[in-house]
Amino acid sequence: MRRGVFLFPLLILSFAAILGSDSGKSQPAHFLIVFALGVIVSGVIVGVGWTGIQAQIRRARDTVLTVTPSRLAWSGPLGQTELLFDRVESVTVHRRQKTIHSVELKMSAGRTCRLEGYERMDRLVDTLKKHLPDNLFGG
Repeated sequence: MRRGVFLFPLLILSFAAILGSDSGKSQPAHFLIVFALGVIVSGVIVGVGWTGIQAQIRRARDTVLTVTPSRLAWSGPLGQTELLFDRVESVTVHRRQKTIHSVELKMSAGRTCRLEGYERMDRLVDTLKKHLPDNLFGG
C-alpha cells in the first residue's frame, strides 16, 4: 500500500516533464513552471494518500480477532463483524515458502473473506482446523 501512494505522483511528474520540455516552447521558465506545478500536485497526492494509509494502519493495530467454536469475530474502532462457520464452504491456506501468508474463507453466499497480516498465522489455521471440518481445507 505504501509504495502505491507514489505511483500516481510519478506519472504526474513524468507527464509534467514531457509537457514542460515541449520543443515548441524553448524557454526554461516554461519547463520550471510546469514541473513545479507537477511537484506541488504530487506532494498533495502523496500527503493525502500517506495520511490515509497511516490511519488504516492504526485501525488495523486496534482490531482484535476472536475465534469461537461457531464464529470468527473482528472488533475494532469501526465496530464488530462476525463470520459464522456454518456458512463456510471452503478454506484455502496460501503459503509463501514454509510460512502461511493468508487464509481465504469462501462463504455460501459467494463472498470471500481473506485473513492476512495477523501474528501467528499458523496458530490461527490450527484453531480454524479445530472448529471447521477437515474436508473444507484445501491449499
